[in-house]
Amino acid sequence: MLPHEMANEFNNYFALVFSIEDTSSMPSADKIFHGTVSEELHEITVTRGIVQKKLDRLRSDKATGADDLAPRFLNELKEEICYPLVSIMTASLESGVVPDDWKIANVTPIYKKAVKT
Repeated sequence: MLPHEMANEFNNYFALVFSIEDTSSMPSADKIFHGTVSEELHEITVTRGIVQKKLDRLRSDKATGADDLAPRFLNELKEEICYPLVSIMTASLESGVVPDDWKIANVTPIYKKAVKT
């Protein structure tokens, strides 16, 4: 099977098994954490230093993500975007709401070569 045929087969399979579901009437889940109060996550702090370290570790040779922002672009603007990122992450943690854009991912199966037998 040719590589493009294999990629098309993967695409057909994923199109069959994945669908967009209506979650508007989904019931809320019961709390299942059975630990003590002291074991719960009460506070997660996002600081400028933490965000800066993560931005410093981005590899410029990697591809863009779902946001189409290249790691090199983020690394070069880390001083300018650090404060807004901290503010957005802190607001998300305090409100308990994750922006929908953070839940998006591009998954692309890539056929490399047949397994040797």
